[in-house]
Amino acid sequence: MYSVFGGTPAYITQINPAHDIYWNIDKQILNFDSFIYRDIKFILLEELEEPRYYFSILESIASGSTNLGKITNYTGLDRGLVNKYLGVLIDLGIIKREIPVTESVRSKKGLYSIKDNAFAFWFRFILPSEDLIDLGRGEVALKRIKNGLNSYLGRTFENIAKEFLWDMNLKDGVPFSFLKLGSWWYKEREIDIIALDDESNIFFCEVKWKDMSEAETMSLIGQLKEKSEHVHWRNESRNEHYGIIARTIEGKDKLTDAGYFVFDLLDFEKLLIE
Repeated sequence: MYSVFGGTPAYITQINPAHDIYWNIDKQILNFDSFIYRDIKFILLEELEEPRYYFSILESIASGSTNLGKITNYTGLDRGLVNKYLGVLIDLGIIKREIPVTESVRSKKGLYSIKDNAFAFWFRFILPSEDLIDLGRGEVALKRIKNGLNSYLGRTFENIAKEFLWDMNLKDGVPFSFLKLGSWWYKEREIDIIALDDESNIFFCEVKWKDMSEAETMSLIGQLKEKSEHVHWRNESRNEHYGIIARTIEGKDKLTDAGYFVFDLLDFEKLLIE
């Protein structure tokens, strides 16, 4: 629900928790006269000049074209204009720019993402189906959403996992007290989460929106260790730690005893209850 409706109270109050996510999307978003369907577009039209260009950029980011080159190719706009519009969207708090956590602030390896989940969902699924919804064919749009929601949730779950680790950091539930946390990428290699302190400790973590067997988790940790060798940060003296966050993880106790940090939705629930 959070991945679709975001954190805006006015949108959250539209949710009927007695029904599943697809019912709520169908009833609360996929109607041309629904509040959420109209409101997101209205907010942006009020805030932005030349909204069609901004909408094209936001649709590009929501569809997975997240660096400057890919956004420029997707939109067909001049690179300088894209840079300008991205700056405006950042200033308005609609998008954010991230760099690999081990890079300096002047890094040119920036990736862009939409900050609020409701806006990300709207541009990923609703804007491309706008004509269908206006014609009253929301069921066609819903079928497309059902086919793509798991992939979309993989991205939002990664952000939720980062929030979870920051909370665990305050409760000493992670291998060390970290000062920085973010993602890392270089060419074709990516690591979902890396956390760092100022004493040469580094925590590598992958995030999967799926149910993981013990064997799958160990295989993923092996892949994570291979990728970690390409992360250039205090390589001669660092203390490495590894972890996995997933929807469910089989054999967590055994994996924890082996020295890995593994968390699933049960751990998220415990944190919320405490």
